[in-house]
Parts: sequence; structure tokens; C-alpha cells
Amino acid sequence: WPHEDLKTTAYDLLMLTEALINNFPKLYKLFLEKEFTFNNISQPNRNPLLIGRYKVPGTDGLKTGHTNESGYGLIGSVVRKDRRITLVINGLNSMRQRGKESKRLIELAFRETYLLRAFQNDDVLGTSNVWLGTKSKIDLMAEKPFKLLVNRSSLRMIKTTLLWNDPVKAPIKIGQKIG
Repeated sequence: WPHEDLKTTAYDLLMLTEALINNFPKLYKLFLEKEFTFNNISQPNRNPLLIGRYKVPGTDGLKTGHTNESGYGLIGSVVRKDRRITLVINGLNSMRQRGKESKRLIELAFRETYLLRAFQNDDVLGTSNVWLGTKSKIDLMAEKPFKLLVNRSSLRMIKTTLLWNDPVKAPIKIGQKIG
């Protein structure tokens, strides 16, 4: 709600959306409802990505809004082929513009970007020599998955490099950062 002491950024809304999707999946499914009735009052879902003229395949949420201060806005989330794109847009002049621009940006994001998954956690990325250890070599493993959103035209130019000081001095602990 509009209030002089309340300032919420698009980033704040994105963080709240991610928390809702990840921590409350049963509750999140309610955003797919086309209509909700409470106390004999029915309210249609106003998300243009979910229903109507600007419908986008894979949309599963989330919310529209309007205030005089910030205009028409939308938080939308779309899943296609195990890839989720979440959009926070605000400051638009009408419901029509909100629907049209939201659809355009979601489709642009899916068309022009690629989620590069370089490796998963525990993938072996390389081998290092060990100095003064009981083993002469150890596997270097990924601590966590590495994902990067890239524009498709830059995809061929991406290179990965592993850097560490070889040999690694023993003792070496599981989970120790090597490089």
C-alpha cells in the first residue's frame, strides 16, 4: 500500500517471490487459480500472463498491482523446460500496457538468453598433484552448481578456466577451497 515510510524495490519483490516459490510451493499453486470466491464474492485473476490476450505458456504466477505513485505493475513467473524466469515490472500507464510489456519482456528473456549450467556440485573439475601426502593426486570438485544467464549471441565466446596452485600441500581437508 502507498505509504511515505514504505519503499519496496523491484529487487525486494523478486526476493519475496523467490522465497514464496521455494518455501511455500503449496501456497504458490493458488496463483494459478483463474477465479477465487470468498464469502460469496468472486474475484477473477487479473494476471494477463495467465489469462486473456497476453497469455504466456508456462505462467504460474503471480500478482498484479496499481498505485497512483507507481502506476500499473506485475510480478510474473514463467517456467519452460526446467527454467524459470521471474519478471518484476512497474510504472506502466494502463492494464493493457502492463500486459503487453510483460509478455514482450518474458518472451524476449526466453528467446535471447540461455541458462548455462557449467557444472553441478560434486562434479570433478580437475586433478591436482599433492605435495607430502599419502596420495599423489586428488580430484578437484565443485562446491556448488555454477549457473550463468548469458545472451545467446555470447554463448560461443564463454570459456572457463580452473586456477589453483599445483601441487596442493598436504594435509587436505574435505571441502577445503583449493582454487
